Amino acid sequence: MQSGDRYRIILIGTSHKHAPIHIREKLSFSPETLFGRLRSIRELCTSVEEVVILSTCNRTEIYVVSTDVEASSQWISRNLAEWSHISEPDLTAHLYRLVDEEAVRHLFHVTLGLDSMVVGESQIEAQVRESLKSAKQVGTAGRILSDLFQHAMRASREIRKQTGLANESTSVSEAAISLLKKTTHVIPLRGILLVGAGKMITLATEDLSSLGTKNVLVGNRTIQRAQEVANRVGGKSIPLDKIPEALREIDAILSCISVPDYIVKLPDVETAMHARKGRQLVMVDASVPRSIEPEAAHVPGVQLFNIDDLAPDIQASRAKVLQSKIEYASNLIEQEVQNFSSKIRTYDANATLKNLRELAEQVRETELERALRKMGKISEREKVILDILTRRIVNKLLYEPTARLKEHTGKGDGETYDAVIRELFAINQGEK
Repeated sequence: MQSGDRYRIILIGTSHKHAPIHIREKLSFSPETLFGRLRSIRELCTSVEEVVILSTCNRTEIYVVSTDVEASSQWISRNLAEWSHISEPDLTAHLYRLVDEEAVRHLFHVTLGLDSMVVGESQIEAQVRESLKSAKQVGTAGRILSDLFQHAMRASREIRKQTGLANESTSVSEAAISLLKKTTHVIPLRGILLVGAGKMITLATEDLSSLGTKNVLVGNRTIQRAQEVANRVGGKSIPLDKIPEALREIDAILSCISVPDYIVKLPDVETAMHARKGRQLVMVDASVPRSIEPEAAHVPGVQLFNIDDLAPDIQASRAKVLQSKIEYASNLIEQEVQNFSSKIRTYDANATLKNLRELAEQVRETELERALRKMGKISEREKVILDILTRRIVNKLLYEPTARLKEHTGKGDGETYDAVIRELFAINQGEK
């Protein structure tokens, strides 16, 4: 990036508010593909300087720092379509693009959980933290995005405390258990199978008692981790390849696991339902991409819900309770957005001032060297005096432009002064 170009923050993405699950699951980045995608964007899109990818069950968002909004946006949209195997026109209908302050505001809302399916949920902050950590590991998060994401996380923690959102404990896992309770209340549950051993499943174990069953199975790729979760509720662990057999024993499944293919497949469900002799099976698939084959919903006796099916109940039960807190939090976010926007404007000002000082130093050194040659033989003390003199002259001449640019940058109208200084001193004009 040339130091005369303006830094722009661009966000291209989609979420549960803009795309159905069959679109979101194709856009989701697995841990195995995330690093490669980060590198591709940084290395192949020439207008991009920094990139962070936030990929969760309900959203895929790509944040970049670029000097060309249109070129970067088009490149990212085109490659998202290619990676997801969705035609670009079809995908574009579900994507949003936010630039500069709008992108900053959106990330602050996301990190605080105001844009989540479960408003105010706290898991998203950890996911934001992990997205920045991954980008730093690959080397694609520079100064601007690192500052932005860290600012968003700090603001989230403070605003949660101030507004009382920190006391809101409802999560997707609670909503899933609530749905299971509603759909299985007519018969006593013989057992429940939990698929996965991550945060969501771990949280779900805290509410299992409301389902009235002590027979809990936990299936996971790592059997040790599955047993750790099972121990929380007195259950037992099973390997993933034993799930087809488990379908005959239990009456409910809650799955939240990241896998490249379905864990619960249609033939397994059909076989299990034949053996169950009409006893219903309720399955909640909170995974994105989905881990239970969607066609299983058509098997008689099966009720299959995905993560989007949880949204209506969650929103209806929490909207009125949280409305005042959301409004309060939104006002606090606005102040944080302005704080960060003021900070980001200083980046360009600092670059200009650095360029101006470098230019002045080049002139000073050239003229001092010329003067010393003309003066002939002089003492080292006299050379030092001349060096100090020229440095002081430069500092005094640059003081007012420096102070004025910093002052106006802080007020929000520094771009004009920045441009004038670059024009007057021909900074970077030879590079463009």
